[in-house]
Amino acid sequence: VKGEANGSCSPTTINLKMGKPTTITLKANAADMFVMTAPDLDIDLMAAAGGVASKTITTNKMGTFKFECGVHGGRMTQGKIVIAH
Repeated sequence: VKGEANGSCSPTTINLKMGKPTTITLKANAADMFVMTAPDLDIDLMAAAGGVASKTITTNKMGTFKFECGVHGGRMTQGKIVIAH
């Protein structure tokens, strides 16, 4: 997931396979600290300006889960993580 210069994050849809370990990586732009949270999937990442933060998740849940991502203390982009077989 990339933190853009305008403060938004892309992509806004992430597709994962249930039961398969997947590393979620948040990459901040050079000027801002970015955060990404998806409480239902226990994702809480913070990347310093120009830095990255990663977490490997394996989920046994199927469905669509919301996440928020954006500049720390600023406007957040809404997105979704879709988990299927």
